[in-house]
Amino acid sequence: MDTSRKNPLRRDVNRLGNSSIFPPHVIDDIHVKSELGRYRMRGFSVFKKIPHWDDLTFLPGTLTRFVIEGYREKCETKTVIGPRAKRPLELEIP
Repeated sequence: MDTSRKNPLRRDVNRLGNSSIFPPHVIDDIHVKSELGRYRMRGFSVFKKIPHWDDLTFLPGTLTRFVIEGYREKCETKTVIGPRAKRPLELEIP
């Protein structure tokens, strides 16, 4: 197999040693992603913006008091796993 195809960046793919699980080109891809600080998107050469923790928005009103008051408003914390299944799993916890 052509080595330039497996290692197009001509980088030292064995700099941290060999792995019994991952081939060298996968480890090199992980290193490239860590250097970029984001994933490399491969579709049509477009870098898609992936949501980050900095995109999280907190509403200040909900930080000082509970929005739902337990005495006045009913809050249902029910989770249904597999709602279209014959026998869905219903949990009374979030």
